[in-house]
Amino acid sequence: MNKFSRKRLSKEKNFYLFLSKRFLKNRSSTFIETESGKTYSFSDLEDVSGRFAHLFRNLGLKPG
Repeated sequence: MNKFSRKRLSKEKNFYLFLSKRFLKNRSSTFIETESGKTYSFSDLEDVSGRFAHLFRNLGLKPG
């Protein structure tokens, strides 16, 4: 991550918001494709992000 990106991320204070602003409008669009050909959409990414957020919260981590 370059200096510019680090500055923008630190101003955002929320990693999900930082990423989600860069998602495509069509959440069913492919985010990544594996070597085996399996694809994951932006919607999949959003679902997994939410699961991690809940996990971290349940572990006692605080936002910020």
